Amino acid sequence: MEEYKKKHNINFPILYGNIKIVEEYHIEHGVPAFFFIDKNGMVKKVLFGETTLEVMEELADESLKPIITEETK
Repeated sequence: MEEYKKKHNINFPILYGNIKIVEEYHIEHGVPAFFFIDKNGMVKKVLFGETTLEVMEELADESLKPIITEETK
């Protein structure tokens, strides 16, 4: 995987799933699958298939935005 990351200039973490992830998220599309996780460890968005860096950055930014509630205002 490190060779692939270098070849495609990927500088973000890549996590490896297992059969439990495949079953829980009903992954039938193969790879890649991108999971955008917020600061609390909650999956905010799942994206299957190839995408652009711009789309990934936008989804990552959205996932990491602070949650605004009445308590945090």
